[in-house]
Amino acid sequence: MAASKDFESKTNSLRHILDTYDIDLVKGEIRNKRTGNDSAKFQHFAGQSSSNTRYKQVQVFYQSENYKITAHRIIWAVAHKRWPAEGMVIDHINSDTSDNKISNLEELSVADNNVHRKKQRNTK
Repeated sequence: MAASKDFESKTNSLRHILDTYDIDLVKGEIRNKRTGNDSAKFQHFAGQSSSNTRYKQVQVFYQSENYKITAHRIIWAVAHKRWPAEGMVIDHINSDTSDNKISNLEELSVADNNVHRKKQRNTK
């Protein structure tokens, strides 16, 4: 499985996401578009939590490669029409990694994200 950074660097990768998935920015949900035949459209929620991470991931097949991309990165990228800048991460403002609503996502530097996580731990 190729790295998500490799996918994000590919030309038209965000267009592929929009062609393949229905993204609900308000609810923070991603639905896979599948056409069974010319009269039926099958959809289901895309993404599952990985056993080694608390983030929901979506498996994306693009240009003969499989990629696992976190749902919150996809939702943020669709809303902002670009992938996060180099060296930046997408933070869950309320620290709930299952809450992928666009209103709960922000782009931060790794250093700022670490400060945010430390503050969250100290308030619990």
